[in-house]
Amino acid sequence: MLPYAAAIVFACFLLCGLAALGVALFHWRWFFSTSGGRAMQRAFGRRGVRIFYFLLGCFILYMAYLVCRDYRLLAFLAD
Repeated sequence: MLPYAAAIVFACFLLCGLAALGVALFHWRWFFSTSGGRAMQRAFGRRGVRIFYFLLGCFILYMAYLVCRDYRLLAFLAD
């Protein structure tokens, strides 16, 4: 993978992971008021949805870490 493509993938994973953690930790009402958010709340309850998004955010951030590590995107910080 080209270095700039790896940086784009890293940035996407990082933003999506932080957004998922934001939903889980900060009770973003705008998210839970969408049709998909309401459907998940009916199925799992608000606490279940928050736990799901917390775990999803952690997994996505781990994927960002793996891309960063494997492609040495922040190698200049190690110098």
